Amino acid sequence: MLLKNVLRTFKKKIVQLSAVGIVIFLSSFIFTSMFYGINSIQEPAEKFFIDNNQEDFSIDMINVLIQSELEYAISNYDLAPGVYTLANIKKENKDLYYEILNKRENAFEEKYKLCNLELREYKDISFDDSNHKIKVIKKSQDINIPMIEAGEMPSANDEIAVTKIYAKKNNIKLNDVLKINGKSYKVVANVLFPDYNLPLFGQDLIIDNSMQTIGLVTDEEYENLKGEEGFHFAGVAKGEFKENTFQKNVVNNIKEQEELNYITNITSTKNQMRSGAVYEEIRGGKAMSLGLSFMISAIGIMIVAIIIYKIIRSEKGQIGLLKALGYSNTEIAIPYTILILAISLPMLALGYGVGKFSSVFMRDLYLEFYLLPSTSIESNILVLITAILVPLIFVVSLSMVIIRKMLSKNPLDLLRAGDVEKVSKLNKLVSKILKNRKATTKFKYSFIFNNLGKFFVFFVGIVFVSILIMFTLMCNGLFDKMTTDYYNGVDYKYEAYIDMTKQLPTLENGKEKFLIYPDGKYENDSITLKGIEYDNKLHKLYNHKGKEITGKLKEGVIINKSFNMKYDKEIGDSIKVKISDREYNLSVVDISNEFNDFKIYMNLSELSEMVTDKKSDELFNGVYSKNSLDEDKYLTVISKSVILEQSQLMQKFIKYALYMMMGSSMAIAVIVLYILTTLTVEDKYYDISLLKVMGYNDKEVNSMILNSYFIYSILSFLISVPIAVASVNVMVKYLIVNFNMVMPLEFELWQLFVGSVIIGCIFFIGTLGAKRKINKVSLQEILKEYRE
Repeated sequence: MLLKNVLRTFKKKIVQLSAVGIVIFLSSFIFTSMFYGINSIQEPAEKFFIDNNQEDFSIDMINVLIQSELEYAISNYDLAPGVYTLANIKKENKDLYYEILNKRENAFEEKYKLCNLELREYKDISFDDSNHKIKVIKKSQDINIPMIEAGEMPSANDEIAVTKIYAKKNNIKLNDVLKINGKSYKVVANVLFPDYNLPLFGQDLIIDNSMQTIGLVTDEEYENLKGEEGFHFAGVAKGEFKENTFQKNVVNNIKEQEELNYITNITSTKNQMRSGAVYEEIRGGKAMSLGLSFMISAIGIMIVAIIIYKIIRSEKGQIGLLKALGYSNTEIAIPYTILILAISLPMLALGYGVGKFSSVFMRDLYLEFYLLPSTSIESNILVLITAILVPLIFVVSLSMVIIRKMLSKNPLDLLRAGDVEKVSKLNKLVSKILKNRKATTKFKYSFIFNNLGKFFVFFVGIVFVSILIMFTLMCNGLFDKMTTDYYNGVDYKYEAYIDMTKQLPTLENGKEKFLIYPDGKYENDSITLKGIEYDNKLHKLYNHKGKEITGKLKEGVIINKSFNMKYDKEIGDSIKVKISDREYNLSVVDISNEFNDFKIYMNLSELSEMVTDKKSDELFNGVYSKNSLDEDKYLTVISKSVILEQSQLMQKFIKYALYMMMGSSMAIAVIVLYILTTLTVEDKYYDISLLKVMGYNDKEVNSMILNSYFIYSILSFLISVPIAVASVNVMVKYLIVNFNMVMPLEFELWQLFVGSVIIGCIFFIGTLGAKRKINKVSLQEILKEYRE
């Protein structure tokens, strides 16, 4: 009998309870899908890194010979004085190349005896008419050992291994043929490298595994391949690697070691984008799944508590009668508890089931970008407990507390008609502030504080949603700023790098030279110096207002926005830059609105003199062109159109993620507003009737009852803006400090306006149900039922 009565009461609030069910479902779904998806990558990835001896740190070094190395080469190998890069020396004299690198390796290991180093060599090659790229990595012996996922290790010079995702996206099966630089290779394996699980080619954040791959060939074939070669040292600790100890004893100490002045940067794997970003992604993904789930669960639980409180308060007369008839508190509470379980448990279980099913897509989404082994999704008892039992216990426990508190009153108090709510201090404060306003205005903006619990849920829900909305808006155009804006702003169509061991190409019409020096130092950090002609036509520089500033290179240097954000350098500042063992004072004359790499632009002739120690003002190592270039005449040729095409995948992914975030946050806000405003209408049932009796029409009643929610929604949004901006600034600084990565997330006034409009739309949609309830109130029936 009691259960039927409670069920009948719950049916009257079926829409509100269904909305709460959706919130509870979302909390379980988000946690389960993200946790299972990430976990299916984390466990096999950790095993892969251990089994294949992933580097603990890596050492970047200058490509040119330092003074002591040059003197050694001149005296022992009859090398003529001049400026030499190791990449070019290797083409002329491999013995000298490896001897110099062995000396560098030994110098480091002699100083830091608890570390081992191994040379890491690779070549970046464009093929398939420059549409595809491959980074061929030379096989290592001890550190970063390659893993064969399928097939066999290449053993002949016409065999190659590529990544599984590249093969899948290009329909390449084992034993198929892949042509690179005109030579046919048999694909004999799918390969993974522990230090290249995020395949970044160059400084641009462009990852399209359908157009780029990591590759492995025999050592002999590696030397035969033509491509832009790079190298660094991979390092491991002989014992347990401790991040803090390494930072203190090596990273912070390395600057004082004169014999190690060839080092431009030393980075632990944790802070290395190509190998360590996955750790942060996994840690951050799990934390975000738990955080979002907790926040959504908390909102759902608080709403459930409010609804239960309202239901029991509305039936206190019946409950008082039951208590007077001799029913115990437990007997009365059980039906309510059963129905709460009947709502919560199925929705949590459904969220878990759908989440586990969706986790496969979450895993595959990660594998679109990260080159990692994965495993099948398997059930985990801890995930089950966290996704279902924990929120269920909270919902039921909080409901029981409220029920027990209401049932603790004696039967006479429960049977007594009328129920005067205490006026909260916040209500009194608002009434005091508005004491000189009209009665309708005072009512409109103060009644919402009658129930502080309900207002708290409303405030937390709107602030939570507003932060997500602001973050989404600040991410708008993120990838354009990082990559596509730069390439759309230059007039060249091809960018080529010269093989300095060969005769320099003749520059015809439509071609312009540039000089790039990636081994500059500023504050002991590795930076890129780029020389272009101040009056060039193909590579103009622009400030944040879109004004061309290239001509200012006659007066000083132009830093890009990334350099500006990392080092806090502004126009008019002086910076000290080291090239080899020489230091130069440079004056910043403007800032280019460009975010790839930490870059300083200089006039070409000036940088040429610095690099050659005033021996030449005509040195260049790259060419820009409007017309296609003969790849046989250059080390590598990069097509701007291919880069823009490759960026489309990242743009689509970012837009998809932003739309999902915006859509889910808006859905949660609509549900919160719908539940709270409809509950408000039910609470103010008799107030609404009196307002109508006093002559107010439906529109005016709507304004008095609901418009306060709109004002407080906007205020909550405005409060959330500085929280969102501060959170984003912390994240941006964290990425710069730990990963040398600049995310151009900036707050602009239009975001405030758009955010307010979105909140307004959420309010309009979320209060439609409440407005219909107000409009349906029948004056005659209310007057019949009005008891006091």
